[in-house]
Amino acid sequence: MRRRRGNAAGRIRLAPVPPQSAPAAALGRICAETAWPRRRTVPVPAPQHGPSDQPYRRPEPSVERGALASPSERSTAHERFDFGGNVSTSEQAPARPVYRTLSQWVNNHFIPIYRRTLGGEYRWCSQWWKHAEAISRFSSLWYAWESMRINGSTGMGLWYRDHLDHQLPVLLGPRGPFYQCTETEHLEPHQAAIALPPPGWWTSSLATTGGRA
Repeated sequence: MRRRRGNAAGRIRLAPVPPQSAPAAALGRICAETAWPRRRTVPVPAPQHGPSDQPYRRPEPSVERGALASPSERSTAHERFDFGGNVSTSEQAPARPVYRTLSQWVNNHFIPIYRRTLGGEYRWCSQWWKHAEAISRFSSLWYAWESMRINGSTGMGLWYRDHLDHQLPVLLGPRGPFYQCTETEHLEPHQAAIALPPPGWWTSSLATTGGRA
């Protein structure tokens, strides 16, 4: 803004505005910075050549929220299943398993859900944990279940097709690990006899020919 003043000849001239002093510029900068919320981390730049024709514009609120929001608030990835904690993202720890032990998965998930009429085609042993083969097969089912249940809409379908539908007939079948057990009685399965090879058998040249000269 300029001030007008007249002279003796009645003409009007515009007097130039004196340059802004350093203390005034510093005071204006302080006032501009403290006018924004304290959480703001971007300082307001001070004018370099007097008053600017274009006033300073404060960044959009979304910019500030994006800089200060938590990782879960910033994430726009697809939602995933949770294992008891927060939604898993690339910035957080992996999802925790639902069951901590194999026994928990078998007793609380497998047995209550996958029921079959016992006798004839299906066999079961209440002491399943005494069968090494059953422990191994149940473990593979459990590990795959914990992993594939977080793979979106097709994870569980693939688990049924590729894992359960293959393992279930073997586990509960008449030729499986429970073939001679009942629901109330455990019978230790017979282990095949083993004949130990003579010393040096695997390091001798006969090992490559199966014992034949």
